[in-house]
Amino acid sequence: MVIAVNMNERCSVRLTGYGMEVLKMHYGRFISGKELETQISPDPLGYNYFQLWEIMQIFGASMFNGMNEVPFEDNVFYFN
Repeated sequence: MVIAVNMNERCSVRLTGYGMEVLKMHYGRFISGKELETQISPDPLGYNYFQLWEIMQIFGASMFNGMNEVPFEDNVFYFN
């Protein structure tokens, strides 16, 4: 079975502590303080939202086979 996915598809993830560190490092290059905290804060259910290409850009370099820490809870992201 082949599934077509658009790179602009909206995704949601629940970040682990490690994932939040990676996200802070990414956005910390551009913004700081209250603006940074607002940008990276999850919704009331604990989800952060990105386009698929953003997930790849932000977390791609921190993911590899056999990694000790994963950026997403249960190593899963959801298409919304």
